Amino acid sequence: MSLPPEFWIARTANILSIISAFCALSLLLFDRTLRRALHNHIIIVLLSVVFVRSVSNLFYNIYINLLADLAWNPILYYLIWFFIDYALYSTQIILVVWAAIERHILIFHDQWLRMRSKRFLLHYLPIIILLTYSLIFFSVITFVPFCQNSADNILAGITTNPCSLDNEMLGSWELICHHIVGIFIIVLSSLTLIVRIIRQKQRLHQSVQWRKHRKPTIQMLLTSMFYLVCDTPWVTIIFALRYGLSYDIVAIPLTNAFMLRDYVTHMYPFISILSSSDLRHKLRRMVLCWRKRQAILPDGTIQLAVTRRRQTAIN
Repeated sequence: MSLPPEFWIARTANILSIISAFCALSLLLFDRTLRRALHNHIIIVLLSVVFVRSVSNLFYNIYINLLADLAWNPILYYLIWFFIDYALYSTQIILVVWAAIERHILIFHDQWLRMRSKRFLLHYLPIIILLTYSLIFFSVITFVPFCQNSADNILAGITTNPCSLDNEMLGSWELICHHIVGIFIIVLSSLTLIVRIIRQKQRLHQSVQWRKHRKPTIQMLLTSMFYLVCDTPWVTIIFALRYGLSYDIVAIPLTNAFMLRDYVTHMYPFISILSSSDLRHKLRRMVLCWRKRQAILPDGTIQLAVTRRRQTAIN
């Protein structure tokens, strides 16, 4: 089967995303200091969601395009693809919204998290609730039969959402609450975080323990900017379409915005590594150690051979 270059480009990016997400997760989970740092917990959850979405999309696309025929059950295929692709993507946005809010607690109100009970209520419980909510909400709108999806539309590539999102209440809730309000909260939280840091630094005439808070602050700001850049164009176009704009006007921009949104999953593991100096240093050390072993092994092998020859000659 001959597949377009876009398929192989996307799958290559998919594989690189899986590798980088796996490396970042391994470093965060197996290093005790990184694993116990509270500001890394939401990053671990985000990377886990990205890893699951990347692996699922890779195998599903390979299976459908190379091994299978959509005729077996096109509606089921479409719904599963939507859940894997879109539900996990929206879950990422929801988690980033909470991460932007939580950074204020971690930096300016860390005393709230010293007690185990408060740490559970303010740190762990929100993540559990958001993941549970996302799983239930997108499972319901994807698989509960509110309406009848058309197999002809699915096969023709006309439908971009399950028909449940054509419902005014469900569609508006998903778009406005998960994305538009989410973008607003991310922007507001990021800007107020910068302002609070500057004001406290000026008021106390010190760096506000900047060395302590620099890493989580930079990490969060880069993550927020990345998701804003990738999500805002798509949300803007979808919002305009839902409330009256003609599809013919935005057909090409919508395709480009969809591709940009899709690359959130592919690029986020790299962003998480670049925004964390700890991960960068550990990866650099791993690469240097691997290169050193590769360089030492031939010399060591030669030296061992020379030693054995000398012993043989003496005997």
